[in-house]
Amino acid sequence: MRTSIFLLLLYLMWPSCLLGAKTFLIYNASSKQCLQAEDSALVMAECDDKSIMQKFRWISTQQLVNVGTSQCLSVSSMAQWSAVVLHTCDLDSDLQKWECKNETLFGIHKGHLYMTYTDNKIALYSPKGAWSQWQIHLTMDNLCADPYEEIYTLSGNSNGQPCKFPFKYGSKIYVDCTTAGKTDALAWCSTTSDYDKDQLYGLCPSRCKCYTELPTQHKLLLGVHNKSVETI
Repeated sequence: MRTSIFLLLLYLMWPSCLLGAKTFLIYNASSKQCLQAEDSALVMAECDDKSIMQKFRWISTQQLVNVGTSQCLSVSSMAQWSAVVLHTCDLDSDLQKWECKNETLFGIHKGHLYMTYTDNKIALYSPKGAWSQWQIHLTMDNLCADPYEEIYTLSGNSNGQPCKFPFKYGSKIYVDCTTAGKTDALAWCSTTSDYDKDQLYGLCPSRCKCYTELPTQHKLLLGVHNKSVETI
């Protein structure tokens, strides 16, 4: 059963690559639990550092992505009690821009509303208390302690410019390096937010670990077959 779940998660992430950026669990001081993704919703659950649905990482200086869903932490509006959810990452959306307010408060960028867990809801709220205190699990650090680090590209046609996340390629939004569209299995990224429009890209450093590189037996179990794709 565990093997099946593991393989399914690998398949869902195919053909993306992990950037090597630090991932972490988001711990709430009041509930003593961690933030967990359930599709596009967020719930609190017992902390489990093996759960990909509890892992988050920064993909820009202000956007936080859930590793398991590849969706960004977002709010439905800037109003008090607006639900904190997961949504397709959008570089230009103010509803996905966050910042650390002090040692434990975490709120919407340039606002006075904070991510809060109360009454079994995760929402924006202005009063401050233990329910609004968020830390990286197993540390005393706030959520900005492991900030986004730019990934500078190699080769390509962007003269070493850094990756721009999220970026659009085809009909999909990517939050990390990918091998999509490549036949040589080399991970790449767009250096603008819209590859289809600008056609600017570079290869990612070798520290990117691609999930396309699955063991043969995993590929057979998943039904992954080699397909000819357009070469970038």
